[in-house]
Amino acid sequence: MAGYSMFETLMSLPLFKGASAEQISAFVEKTHLAFKTYNPGETIVSGKDSCRTLRCLISGEMQVAHPLFSDNIMVHETAPAGRFIGAERLFGLDNHLRFKARALTRCGTMELPKSQYMTLLQTNQIFLMNCLNYLARSAQKGCGVLVDADAGSLASLIAHMVNVTTTHDSRDISVESVNRPVKEFFANILCDAERQFAALESDGIISMANDRQLLVPSIERLMELVEK
Repeated sequence: MAGYSMFETLMSLPLFKGASAEQISAFVEKTHLAFKTYNPGETIVSGKDSCRTLRCLISGEMQVAHPLFSDNIMVHETAPAGRFIGAERLFGLDNHLRFKARALTRCGTMELPKSQYMTLLQTNQIFLMNCLNYLARSAQKGCGVLVDADAGSLASLIAHMVNVTTTHDSRDISVESVNRPVKEFFANILCDAERQFAALESDGIISMANDRQLLVPSIERLMELVEK
């Protein structure tokens, strides 16, 4: 795929960082890398896929929708190039990708077989440590939600819903209630959801796109409020 250096692309990815140019070169020579291009609007992940290969978005941006609460809530984000697509599901008993993604712009993906990635992990400690750190971060985020969340705080619930599904480079983050107004959904969880919504809107922490979707302009500001 023209327009970028393969070595620079690989060395910038979280699972390959720290590797030398020689190590990357040896990896490319021994590995079958498959590339695919998606036009705007095309499906990258359908929500019914299984993660059987290591896949990464290497160019463009994709819109991702993460279902929560039995598909009653969807957390939306725009994900940039450099995002692995379901790598946390590559190992283990559950390989089902629990999100949907479509190309927002013209996108390119890179893919390699799981068997070849496993060989790489067995022969190079840098790649192995990167993988372990990547998987540990994903697992710790989920545990952190249960430990840190304040069940009586609307800000805390939104922050941890967003934090567990998105990453630091996500943008255009929103929370959508699929079957009813979003304020009504949270009103069934919190006693004073209406007051808390008003306070968060007044402070610019969230805004309403419509009655079913709230926007999170800055996850950093939201997390700062929660962590006070």
